[in-house]
Amino acid sequence: MKHLILFSLLLSNVLLPAQQNISYKELLLTASEVEMADSLHFNECPEMAIPVDSNTVRNIFRPLYHTAGKNWGNNVNWYLAGKITSYNNYDLLLLIEKNQGTDSLCFNTLHLITMGKEGDYIASFGLYIDRNSKTSRFKTSSFLFRDLSIIQKTKIFASSKKFGGTNEYKINEEGRFIHYAKN
Repeated sequence: MKHLILFSLLLSNVLLPAQQNISYKELLLTASEVEMADSLHFNECPEMAIPVDSNTVRNIFRPLYHTAGKNWGNNVNWYLAGKITSYNNYDLLLLIEKNQGTDSLCFNTLHLITMGKEGDYIASFGLYIDRNSKTSRFKTSSFLFRDLSIIQKTKIFASSKKFGGTNEYKINEEGRFIHYAKN
């Protein structure tokens, strides 16, 4: 029994550094800057992304972690896909959330997150969402423009029927996502 306890303590000291918290500034250093000429189109999750451990997500992006953890448990993987730091009031981060539920259910989201320059979480928006189940599919894609307006297209396939629409949003000076009704 003493050997088991000693082994457990030794193993925990080896595994603990892999789950240590990093600061927002350290996280920013790991992400590549996304260049935006006129607009960016998000119709899938980027393949080039840096894994982010759940402790970092829980500490820096708490509202996202809380929602994912409550709904999905331990089947969530997080990836940092890039940053846009050229705006004065806040940074924009692209964070991928990949969930694998049962064999027939998966859920992938590319979050656009506004963060204060000192690392305060402001808000998030699902730029790309792809949810598959046995009976339905929900998918969104978005265009992000240089003036921080967003056009999002939604498609829903359920029971042999197709639904969908287009919505417009804008990020205000405070970093909040504001929905604009279509005329």
